[in-house]
Amino acid sequence: MDDLRRFMGRAVAVERLSDRETRNGLGVRDRWVPETIEAFDEIEFALPLTAERDAVLTLAVEDGNVARIMLGWAPAGDEDADARGFTEEELGSALERHRESLVRLLSHLTGS
Repeated sequence: MDDLRRFMGRAVAVERLSDRETRNGLGVRDRWVPETIEAFDEIEFALPLTAERDAVLTLAVEDGNVARIMLGWAPAGDEDADARGFTEEELGSALERHRESLVRLLSHLTGS
């Protein structure tokens, strides 16, 4: 998660939330992406892990800035399912598999 921590406190470029082409190119699906960001909001994306599970990236945003980055899992393709926490081993595996995509996604969303 150290690679992702550098995005903490960075502003989310709202205009980039509508750029699905970049996310699709990274293999990232939208789970919950608001059209505008409220004073406190969450944004969720999914990346495939296995036939049964998706990795879920949740960004908690306060006053337009990334306040928290969470990575969990949900049943594959179920956009309404609550994300659940990974075990430490599962988290390491998910990060190893998707680190580059996650960093590129966050770089794109924050313009950094």
